[in-house]
Amino acid sequence: MRSTFRVAWALAIFFLACVGTARADGATLLFYTLTGPVTATFELPTNPTIADGDFDPGAGFYVTPTDLKINGVSSSDFLIFYDPALLGAFADSTDDFSLVGPQLFTGSDQTPTMLPVSGTIPLTDFFTGASYSLTVEPVPEPASLLLFTSGLLALAMKRTSSFRN
Repeated sequence: MRSTFRVAWALAIFFLACVGTARADGATLLFYTLTGPVTATFELPTNPTIADGDFDPGAGFYVTPTDLKINGVSSSDFLIFYDPALLGAFADSTDDFSLVGPQLFTGSDQTPTMLPVSGTIPLTDFFTGASYSLTVEPVPEPASLLLFTSGLLALAMKRTSSFRN
């Protein structure tokens, strides 16, 4: 019985240590997958930080996403997100794609909030007319994954101890 309490305390301390370092800013990440003639994947926080020179009021903003890959190759491009007046949606900085469709954020161009839509959004390339699909999914927080894993570990320990008895 004492060993069970020791393991429980060790797990609790490990859990608290991981939660404290998981994500200090509390930002939720969104994972984007673009499919069509050009493919792309990237992550953005729900509330990206936009520097003073990185937005144009009434037009949109640009941001460098985390882990941008275009056609499977890492890229240092930045993405431009447009206001509805400019047909919404987004483009990359090297014109691999320039997509129109619904606006992907709310709020101002300086303080946008990315829409956490889980699902697929149809888009069209402005220049070629090609069809694209953008899938948006929330990235699980480390604390949630840790909680799930510790629950599984606790169930495994309980099952192991019941076999011993």
